[in-house]
Amino acid sequence: MRKRYLYLFGGLVLTLTAILAVMGFKFEKTEQEKQEGLADQYDVSAQDTVAYVSYKRGKPGLYIFNNKLDIEEKVIEFENSKSIIDPSFSSDGTKVAFITANKNPEKDLSSTVHLLDLRTKEVTELFKSENMVTELDFSPVSDSLFFLGAGTFGNYSPIASKRTHDLDVFEYKLAEKETVQRTSLKKYSMTSLNVSPDGTSIFVQMDDDLDADTPEETFETKQRVFQIALDSPEDLHVVTDPNKEIDITELILAPSGNEIIYQSISNPDDDGTYKYELFSYHLESKKEHLVTHFGNFVGRPRFSSDVSLYFIADKNWPNRVDNHLYRMDLKTKEIKEVILPEK
Repeated sequence: MRKRYLYLFGGLVLTLTAILAVMGFKFEKTEQEKQEGLADQYDVSAQDTVAYVSYKRGKPGLYIFNNKLDIEEKVIEFENSKSIIDPSFSSDGTKVAFITANKNPEKDLSSTVHLLDLRTKEVTELFKSENMVTELDFSPVSDSLFFLGAGTFGNYSPIASKRTHDLDVFEYKLAEKETVQRTSLKKYSMTSLNVSPDGTSIFVQMDDDLDADTPEETFETKQRVFQIALDSPEDLHVVTDPNKEIDITELILAPSGNEIIYQSISNPDDDGTYKYELFSYHLESKKEHLVTHFGNFVGRPRFSSDVSLYFIADKNWPNRVDNHLYRMDLKTKEIKEVILPEK
């Protein structure tokens, strides 16, 4: 009799476990399917062609759009467990590199870098990485693709959210199919990779913690823009205002190489929700100017040329994301929304 009850109990446990596993799978699937609409992952070529990521029932698709050239198509779509990250144009506008990764990096930190040839519409796999590739940028002067690679994903403290850490800069040489590590920093945070127009240095956003010796000093550091020389990567220095008390969170280097557009908080002294706008910073004059006045969340600046600046504005910030793409004429300062086709 006792064995019978043990068998019944064991059977109930197994059944309950199976039900919970199925419910967990369905919940995860439902959460993945909730992603809908325009993501903040895009790039613009010098010819004003937009490569952007949009989600439909959680499935990420890569789209190409150019109203003047009558280009409007979906290039590729992936399953809803994947994300498409950081589509990036080559300098001549003929190729787009992009990353695919698992939406849940805790399950799988690996990522794949793909290459789209716009002349043939063929998508090929450049390389896979066991670690997460977070950003891409083509060299303007060589057949190379630079990228940021993260060694770990987690939280460094119980109150912090899980993120990619131990970041460094790498270069993938397309002809040789070879990857070279360019820095050995293992940074806690590193974003906004930009290769300089002459290809001799890179610009990134990082914590200004080079002189921090204690956890307290590290906590007090600010996020700034650094320039790193590629022939001597130990030679890195802050190029933005070293005394700026507000973090810089995203940036793009102008085609001229002498100006940066970055995202920062526009109302740091307010008690309510922070608002994020774009600012310009001239590397020679060291002067900062406010570029946008949306009053919500403006980010992801991208240049198509010396006279056109694109960016994403979340009109529903800080609630459910409602991204819209805009273009600013830098001569007239006129801003117009770029109406992307609904798919």
